[in-house]
Amino acid sequence: MTLSEIENVDKELLATCYEAAITEEFGSVAKFLELTIDELIAKSRADGGDFAQSSNFFLKTDEIVTEYDYEMEILHQMRREGGKALIDSYANSLSEHYLQMAELNLEETLIAMVKHRYNKQQLVNGSWMDVWP
Repeated sequence: MTLSEIENVDKELLATCYEAAITEEFGSVAKFLELTIDELIAKSRADGGDFAQSSNFFLKTDEIVTEYDYEMEILHQMRREGGKALIDSYANSLSEHYLQMAELNLEETLIAMVKHRYNKQQLVNGSWMDVWP
């Protein structure tokens, strides 16, 4: 989708699609840790320290809840302002990958944006590729 197309998407549709993308991302972390999203966020708020650690993996709970709260704030802004809030939030990513994202539909665009924010997806040879599950 182009920036003008994103700006013109119905606010509620945009928010619903973005919420689905957020849920997918946080859901994958929660599933990895064998929790629901609500349990993950509650535990993150309560613990505020190390959540999971191994030789190749380290996750701090305060990072989870900080990112979740940030995404929820963007979601609320999108419901009020529509595409402008989304564009402002992703300004660097959108300008960097504008041409590639123009080829995607709304759902694909939002999923790519969220995955790219969390370094789970990168542009490789002109296509969006998952770099970790």
